[in-house]
Amino acid sequence: MENETQNQAPKSPQEQASMDAKGHNPEVRPKLYEILVDKHPFKVASPETVAGILKLVDKTVDKWHLQIKLKGGAREILDPDKKINLERPGIERFETVPKECDNG
Repeated sequence: MENETQNQAPKSPQEQASMDAKGHNPEVRPKLYEILVDKHPFKVASPETVAGILKLVDKTVDKWHLQIKLKGGAREILDPDKKINLERPGIERFETVPKECDNG
């Protein structure tokens, strides 16, 4: 009786690298990125939109701006339709800012 593994074609190095110790191909999981929104931590898949990030903190683009905190303390208001690339190293930090300011 021949061994069944002898009848199978040899696997490429990429196929072997993607298999676990038992020879099974584990389910592919999307990479998650850590972000902070108003000092609250979240894990999201990239690319994420401004509206999607605001939704995490129960806010909408019609009443709130989303700004990213940059190195050196600078802040940049993001366009509501813009997709945000989260692949840079480190944790991205975001703040929400109301569109209408009521002073007084």
